[in-house]
Amino acid sequence: MVYVSKMNGRTEPFDPRKIQKSCVRAGADITIAKTIVEQVEKELYNGITTREVMKITRAILEEISKPVGMRYNLKEALANLNPEFHEFELYITKLFTYPGHKTRHSPNPKIMGYCIDHEIDVVVEGPGDLVALVECKHHFKSHTFSGLDVPMRQWARLHDVDEGKKKGKKNSIAAKEAWVVTNTKFSTHAQEYSRCKNIRLLSWNYPQKAGLNDFIENYKAYPLTLLELSRQERENLMKENIIDTNDFLNFEEFKLKKAKIIPSKIKSLKKEINELYTIKDPKILEPKF
Repeated sequence: MVYVSKMNGRTEPFDPRKIQKSCVRAGADITIAKTIVEQVEKELYNGITTREVMKITRAILEEISKPVGMRYNLKEALANLNPEFHEFELYITKLFTYPGHKTRHSPNPKIMGYCIDHEIDVVVEGPGDLVALVECKHHFKSHTFSGLDVPMRQWARLHDVDEGKKKGKKNSIAAKEAWVVTNTKFSTHAQEYSRCKNIRLLSWNYPQKAGLNDFIENYKAYPLTLLELSRQERENLMKENIIDTNDFLNFEEFKLKKAKIIPSKIKSLKKEINELYTIKDPKILEPKF
């Protein structure tokens, strides 16, 4: 039996079902997924890291289908979003527009509560009188959990903003919901507290079948880190308000060129995106406000 070293330092027996399931989710049919498992098993050795297993799996997938390999890499693509130009926050701001909400990233001036002003990552508005405060927690390492302190702070923030509005504070808003979004996972205590306080959580595979990854796949709104773009190219695209793969595909070409991406690369990446969009999805749900 081969043991795999997880990112948290623990080891566990290699489970081929995990590889098979992740390949199918990425768009491979069951026969191909089983073949990939067999090929991965040939590369295993005791103590191999989960990251190395994923790297091997992705390489085999990309040999069979580049788009399926790209989609398999979604978790790493989210981890690679750059905090220096608020890439995760801007991406989440854009993502929540797809169900029809209006969004604002880091409103300035800051939202006023009763006690203090608050820097809000994303404000989501509509439909109707819905106003939600969204806190974004980005992690580079996929085993890093967002703990209890995160929803506790968000609950306190919501109630201070709500009280500020009721007391007539200038630049306050009638916030009704609090959300926390992370690219990794929440601790059990964070989930329990959030259920008790009606705080909405969105993370990888949580809620079940309506997690962040499902939300992304539902709208085919993948982060730019899924494409072969440099950090500088992504930053240039962000300045042109090109946030995800839908933007890259649909925005006027002069904006892509303005971001200093050469025409041949634009054409190649658009082809990859179109191929990515042809992959059949498993049945998924979307988070509801």
